[in-house]
This record gives sequence, C-alpha cells and structure tokens, in this order.
Amino acid sequence: MMRLATEEKPVTLAVVGAVLALTTAYPLIRLLLAGFFTPTEGFTLAPLLQVVFQKATWTVLYNTVVVSLAATAISSILGITLAWLVVKSDLPCKSVINIATLLFLFLPPYVQGLAWLQLWGPVGWFNQLASFIAGKKIVLWNVYGLDGTILLLGLLHYPFVYMSTATALGNIPPEEEEVAFTYGVSRSRVVRRVTLPLALPGIAAGSILAFVSSVGNFGIPALVALPAGKILLTTYIFQQVVGFSSISFARVSLLATLGAMLAITGIMVQNLFLKHQHFTVLTKETAPLCYSLGRVRIPLAVFLYSFLACATIAPLIAMFLNSLLPAYGVPLTLKTITLKNYRFILADLNATRRAIATSFILAGGTTLITIPLSFVVARGIAEKRSKFYLWVDRLGTIPYTLPGTVLALAVILAWVDPWIPIPIYGSIVMILLAYIARFFTLAARNLTAGFAQLNPSYTEVARVLGIRPWQCLWKISLPLLRPNIQNAALLVFITALTELTVSSLLWISGSETIGVTIYNLEAAGYTTYSTAFATLVVLFFGVFFLLLKRTRLQTFLPGR
Repeated sequence: MMRLATEEKPVTLAVVGAVLALTTAYPLIRLLLAGFFTPTEGFTLAPLLQVVFQKATWTVLYNTVVVSLAATAISSILGITLAWLVVKSDLPCKSVINIATLLFLFLPPYVQGLAWLQLWGPVGWFNQLASFIAGKKIVLWNVYGLDGTILLLGLLHYPFVYMSTATALGNIPPEEEEVAFTYGVSRSRVVRRVTLPLALPGIAAGSILAFVSSVGNFGIPALVALPAGKILLTTYIFQQVVGFSSISFARVSLLATLGAMLAITGIMVQNLFLKHQHFTVLTKETAPLCYSLGRVRIPLAVFLYSFLACATIAPLIAMFLNSLLPAYGVPLTLKTITLKNYRFILADLNATRRAIATSFILAGGTTLITIPLSFVVARGIAEKRSKFYLWVDRLGTIPYTLPGTVLALAVILAWVDPWIPIPIYGSIVMILLAYIARFFTLAARNLTAGFAQLNPSYTEVARVLGIRPWQCLWKISLPLLRPNIQNAALLVFITALTELTVSSLLWISGSETIGVTIYNLEAAGYTTYSTAFATLVVLFFGVFFLLLKRTRLQTFLPGR
C-alpha cells in the first residue's frame, strides 16, 4: 500500500529550517567560503588547486575509504550477529552482550585507544606475556598501523549496528516467519529471505552510522595509525590545522568538504537502498519469534562472552589498576594501592563539579532538541511530505562526518564575527549549537529506520475514520516508535555526555566538560588522575544501565 503524501504546515518547515540553518548551514557556509577567500589574497583558487593536484590528498582519501569500509564491515558483521542472537535465539545470559555494547558506546574513543595500546602495543601486556613464555622478546601483534585502526574502529562502532538491528528484529511480526515454516522452508533460508530483509532499515541505518563515524573519527587514527606513518583524512586535516595559516585553513575547509561528500554519499546509498521497499511493524503485544541454538548454545555463549571480555573488560581493568597507583609507572602491590586519586577528583578538584554540571546540561539540552527535530524530519521523509526533508537529512549528516576540530573551527568562525547579531561567542550556548549540529544524525538515522518499518495502513485507516492527525500521532505512531525514540535519545545523550573533540576548542574557563577535564589531566601528565576520573564515568554508566533495567526503559536491551 502506498503512503499518502501530505502537505506539511509552513510553520513546521520554518522551525526545522531555522534550527538547521543556525546550527549547521551557517557554520558550514562560513567554513566553505574560507576555502576560497583568504585575508591576504581575497578570492583565490590556490588552495583548491593544491588539494586537487597533491598526491597526498588522494593517498589519504584512499586510506580513509578503505579503512572506513573495512571497519564498517567488521561493525556490521559483529552488530548483526549479536543482535540476531539476542533477539532471535535462546542464547543464555544475553545481558552480557548489552553490557559490553554499552561499554563500547559510552567510553570516549581516546580512552579505549589508550587502553588497547596498553594491551597490544609493542610492550603491551599480551606481548610481554608472549615474550615471557617464549623466553625471548617477540611481538605477536602490534596494534599500530592500519590493521589496528580498522579493528578498533570496527569494535568501537558496532553498537550503532547492534542497537538499530536489534530494534528492527524486535519489530518483525512472528507470523511473517511462521508462514514460511508452514511451507517447509529451512531456517537458514527464512533468515536470509524473510528476517534479514525485513530488518533491512535498521541494518542500513546502523551500517551508515558506523561508516560515517569511521570517516570522521580522529582519536583512533591519531593514536594508532599516525605513529606508524599512516595518515587518514582526519589526522591529515589536523596537521593542516596545526599550521593555522590563512592558506592552511583554506585547505582544511576543502579537505573537510571531501569528508562531507563521503558522508552524503553514504546517506544517498541508504535512501536509494530503501526507496522502493515497505515494511511492517510489530505490535506491542507480540513477542518476536526465537530459534533454538541446540547443542552449540553453551559453546557459542562461552566463545562470545570470552571475546567480549577480552575486548571490553581487559582494557577497563588496565585503566582501573592504573588509577590505584600513587604515580604512573609505580609497581602495583598491596603497599602501593591508594585511593588518593579518587579523593582528589571528588573532593579537591573544583573542575570536577563544573564539568559534570556542564556535560549534563549540554547532553540533556542536545537530546531534548535533536529528538523532536529528527522525529519531524524522519516523519517527513517517510510520508513523502516534501523533498525539503531529504535535503535537511543530508545536510544534518555533514557535521558528524567532519573531525570535531574542524566543526569547532567552523563554529568559531561563524560566531567570532557573526553575520547574525547574536552574541553567543564564548558561551555554553555556542557549544550547545555545535552539539545539536554534530549529533542530529544519530537520532535521525534511528528514527528514519523506525518510520520505514511502520505499516502505513494504520495511519491511513485512522484518517479514513476521521481521527485527527495529532491523535493518530499520539495513539499509533509514538507507541510503535517508542523503542526507536528511546534508542535515539540514549545514543545522543551518551555520546554528548562524553564528547571531547568539539568542546576541546570551544570551552572556556568555567565551562569544562567531562571529556575536556579528563583530557586536560592526561595531557598534563596526571595519568592516575585521568584514569580515576574515567573509572568514575564507567561506574556512573554502570549505575545508569542498572536503572534502565529496573525501570524497563531500555530500548536495545531485549535480553533480560
């Protein structure tokens, strides 16, 4: 059944357009113009010609595409597999997968990168253990390089695929699969021909998010690839930013445009992939159909949980043990264990309270604004209300693909000498606008996937019966989309709460965030303090996870 195209109210278009123009279009225009206008030469094509004809540009672009695609493949395979096992199988102790996913999701990338370097660096724990067993120095695997970058980005971004795929699988009516079984179709064929195609919106949304995140990630390439002499787009842009001459800033804007083009290409592929497909949605009373794993149930669980423990728990243990040391490098013994680092963070460091308050205000404000905004855009795309929403969706994806430093520079350029007489430079409002621009696509991708699974006959019948649009929205669409909305809100809130790269350039004294405070401690050489603060963040999210379980507000956590 075709969806009914409805005409959007002008006030809705105006509000959506105004918010995206202020947070995204305006800073990006200022950034793009900086690529062709320099203070000394005015309009010039010199930066463009340098970018186009430099061999390094195409080498960096090739490395970025290869790494991002390979990392997305890892994220997709791992995310889809884990989501299917949690939602559609009788795997025991499914909450372990949910906990591991949350750990990958909320830990800042640079913290995870540092933790993995301690495990798999040339003198990391595992290589030291291998050398001890062999009786000579050997290196089983060195995480530095493109292979380590691909693996870490794949692990770092699989929660995007897992969350959206788990929600999509949970929305599949069991009768769709049961009908196939009545005709004698094998289980594997049902999964390939029925289950996975019906979950395609969620799979596509998560995979695109993983790809876009890999393109725009700075922390992992800087920590893992750059020391090995491998340069990706984000680290190449950062090297140009360090120069900070007028010509280097112009190159930054043009290189950032390349990253934006990669992101828009990904979104267009997703929209093209789902353009002519329609999906049904699960009613709230129906449970998804589950399969028995048989004899492989326990061995598979042991293998999966061992892998997740090595990938998540081991780095956290390394970080926690380091926070108990009186100084970095001191051997860990019963006599050297101390809690003074935690006392300093909680009682003596004034920036702690400011950072926590600022981060919660920014994360909460970003979530409250991006969720309604992305809901309107996703609804407009699904119901074919206006092509305006398709362009808003594509525009809103760009800030997430850009390195945080580039987006921050665009925001600074936009508000230090604004075309619009709004004096927000140096305030927390400027950071909030940057957060809205950066995290809009996290919510939009999940809600777009949710609307793609809605059966349009529900709303069409309601309209025929004379039910008002707002009643149809409140009683039909919102309840069916509740998992997607909660999923999107959790994604935005967690990533905004621990954000670093954007706020690292936009913060001023008194507006530190959690990520900035941890990074400043680490950069100043106070590793034991930074790991103590990071450990407290981990404990907070552990409590947060338990509250989700107790209040039943979880979205992608079906394995209870």
